[in-house]
Amino acid sequence: MAKEKKGILVVAAAGNAYYAGYPNEPTIDNSTISSPGVADGAISVASYESEYRKVYEFNFNGETIKYTKLNGDIKKVNGMKMTSGGNGNADDIEENPSIVIIYRSGIQFTKMIENAYNKGAKAVIIYNKEGDDSYVENIGKIKEDIPVIFVSNTDGKKLLSHLEISPSFTDKVGEVQNPLKGMSAFSGYGPLNDLEIKPEITGIGGTVYSLANDHGYATMGGTSMAAPYVAGISLCYVNYLNGENTQYKPEDIRIAIMNSAKILNNSQGLPYAVRRQGAGIIDFENMKKIMS
Repeated sequence: MAKEKKGILVVAAAGNAYYAGYPNEPTIDNSTISSPGVADGAISVASYESEYRKVYEFNFNGETIKYTKLNGDIKKVNGMKMTSGGNGNADDIEENPSIVIIYRSGIQFTKMIENAYNKGAKAVIIYNKEGDDSYVENIGKIKEDIPVIFVSNTDGKKLLSHLEISPSFTDKVGEVQNPLKGMSAFSGYGPLNDLEIKPEITGIGGTVYSLANDHGYATMGGTSMAAPYVAGISLCYVNYLNGENTQYKPEDIRIAIMNSAKILNNSQGLPYAVRRQGAGIIDFENMKKIMS
């Protein structure tokens, strides 16, 4: 590969095509690795879920309420009164409310928000369905100019039980356990059509808190998040080798990455297939033991 001849190490995303036939269980399966991850000489990177996910939080009645932002700045309605909006139907929402708390009942998110907005609401809090304390990060484009946040079922009930308290929202960053575990469901499978093993390596790419447009931050997922994770660790390794005055070629870095990787196991304690995780997840500390 021309890039290798010039001393350049190419790290590429494996793609987010899941597996053939998704969401049905794979039977007869095909490779779903995407370009440029299929390129000769490129290190193709699969995605593994982050252990934690970032959320925002504020104090309410002596407890910490965690939330995700769906639209706007919720701090604009600090000190306003909260009311129940039931399941989000137009008839459930009173006229000219301030902050409407709506249950995730199965009505489209955008329709709930539209109904609240048309009734004159200043903000919307959506809380998750019964028994579900996970968080929704993105519901698509919201056309109404209104702050919208999402909270867990448990926290939604806490807010509803104290409607007499006007909340004071903050956007302090916190974290919760990521309900998604293991290899990211979207991460593309190998091998290539000629049976070359792809991906070569896995990086953290699922549920990653990172930079977003307009000088902001957001939680995102994709092998395009895992690839820079691997690229950054690879650069740290190059700097380490330079500090040790060790001679190396791009191929040496690739070999070190794969030979030092930590094998990842599924929930049954068995290793994920090589065609899914490659050599395993990149491990910088193990890499330093090679070529040093």
